[in-house]
Amino acid sequence: MTSIEKLIAALDRYDALLHKHIAEDISERNDPELEEAALFLNMAISEAKKEEAEPNDPLTLEELRGMDGEPVWLKIADGRWGLVDADCDEVTLSSSASIEFEKLIGRTYRRPPDGGDQPAQEEE
Repeated sequence: MTSIEKLIAALDRYDALLHKHIAEDISERNDPELEEAALFLNMAISEAKKEEAEPNDPLTLEELRGMDGEPVWLKIADGRWGLVDADCDEVTLSSSASIEFEKLIGRTYRRPPDGGDQPAQEEE
């Protein structure tokens, strides 16, 4: 689960509990379940901020080899996600397509370079 998915889950959990309290007119103070949800939310926010603050430089060959099974963003064509297969030194795009690490040096990132799920615009 990515930090963003954890954050969304924490927000959903906290929101559901808060609505329950409002609907049932329960005091929000001293409720361990709500306090736990708030703690989980704060942890998820911290993790998301930390991940977003990490540099998103192109991955090195050594970094790719240490990311077996993890998704990476490839700055190829319109940009796309792939899965690292460190055993074969390649990134798998689909069940029948993969690209060797060496051909992707300088074009592989932990997340899209522009911070979103859309490909980064090529610089002119």
